[in-house]
Amino acid sequence: MAKLLFVSKDIGGTKMLVPIAKEAKNRGHEIFIAVAEGKGLPLWSGSGMDKLFLNISDAKAFLKTINPDAVIMEFLSSVSMIRDLGLEANRRGIPVVAVEDYWAARKRLLEVEPSLVLTIDEYAKRFTKEAIFHRFPVEIIGNHAVINPKD
Repeated sequence: MAKLLFVSKDIGGTKMLVPIAKEAKNRGHEIFIAVAEGKGLPLWSGSGMDKLFLNISDAKAFLKTINPDAVIMEFLSSVSMIRDLGLEANRRGIPVVAVEDYWAARKRLLEVEPSLVLTIDEYAKRFTKEAIFHRFPVEIIGNHAVINPKD
């Protein structure tokens, strides 16, 4: 099975990543979590994931140590840890999956090049493809960051 590194900072991005990580773990993949600045840490701490790392300062050494098969991160952020891990993954040829939690694709600086973008709905897919990701596949996964009003 694959080694997958999930990278997040904010609560919205983390809420999108936790269900993906849980499903990947249930399918037998090895999961690593890197959290910047701790805002998403409480969500990861309660998720059953045990390989949590906070505020990675050396992306090159960290990726060399865990050697993931893919990096799945909240939408490409300017937060240095997230950006650094994404850029180092690009340098190493490790696929990067960018997961969006709201319609803000156009406002993000894209230093990191994703292999795949996962977004919330058809509008966001169209917006994302037209704005900046015409050369990357974009798929819809729904918005796990919004609480279901029926719950």
